[in-house]
Amino acid sequence: MVAILSLMNTETSSKPSVLQDEEIIFFPTSASIMETEKTWLIPIHGWIFKSMDKSGWKRELMEEIFSNLDFLYPDRDASALINRLGLFLVDNVESKKIRVLINGREHITPFSIANGHFNGQILIKTEKLAPVPEWINYEAVLKKQDLRHYKGMVQLIRPEGISVITDVDDTIKVSQVTDKKELIANTFLREFRPVEGMNSVFNNWRGKGYVFHYVSASPWQLYPFLEEFREKNGFPQGSFHLKYFRLKDETFFNLFMSAETYKSEIIPSILKEYPKRKFILVGDSGEKDPEVYAQLLKEYPGQVKHVFIRQISPDQNETERLVQIFNDANKNSWTLFQHPEELLEWHGASLSHD
Repeated sequence: MVAILSLMNTETSSKPSVLQDEEIIFFPTSASIMETEKTWLIPIHGWIFKSMDKSGWKRELMEEIFSNLDFLYPDRDASALINRLGLFLVDNVESKKIRVLINGREHITPFSIANGHFNGQILIKTEKLAPVPEWINYEAVLKKQDLRHYKGMVQLIRPEGISVITDVDDTIKVSQVTDKKELIANTFLREFRPVEGMNSVFNNWRGKGYVFHYVSASPWQLYPFLEEFREKNGFPQGSFHLKYFRLKDETFFNLFMSAETYKSEIIPSILKEYPKRKFILVGDSGEKDPEVYAQLLKEYPGQVKHVFIRQISPDQNETERLVQIFNDANKNSWTLFQHPEELLEWHGASLSHD
């Protein structure tokens, strides 16, 4: 159960503070309403860490990674690699509380855990946020002499409406997940490239009032680069749901494993958070999105109203595989597509009724 953030007592002498060698990243989340108590549940999720100690096992690991990538990609862009590897090699800060200012009041987060992440919820009465904004901003409260700014955002989602849960890799961003060598290059060595046309589809839906959740098996360490990609390519803002990853627990070359298990856990949690909303699921045929989404169609027929699968390969065998996966589903509840503009022709008739 996620802890409720405590209100800050301004008379407390030992206030939690962020040290000069510590950094914070806040991740965009989505809030829901507890209708019985007329209260918004505002999730706060962040990560606190220090720059890497360049001695010891992390330095040895970095040298090993560079050696492997030098062999596989002799023409690699070293600057891009160093930039994107940076957050994998930081030192996480455990047992730290963060002060945050939201809606004019200060709160204290629960302690950060071993991976540096901290999670909690703030309760705000609905009348305090009327009229309801689409997003509410907050920031870390630092010492007076500390001029840094760490800001976060929470999407306020009403109980009813339409939400889009979308994959990232090979759905909106070219990753080539099925080719591990290309996947690593596209993740760490090259500029992120969009799947052409998907931003137009999503913005068309955003114009209809749909809200977005980005769910990916990419690790949280890549969030700043994924957010930069989202903004640069004009995809709508939304909450992010990525995977926890520590080099102590897994090998670097295992980064994108277990996508099926991860999504099978995260997506139902979103559906349960908004039981009255209808959902569109968007993914691709590269790995296990079809299997996961087909199962969710069966388990949540009242909520999951349509599934879109981007078919990466036009191969007939691939088409037959995908059709077989959705064999038990209503034929009007799922769509295979190769070109995003095909989705602009979809009018969402299946969302208008149960």
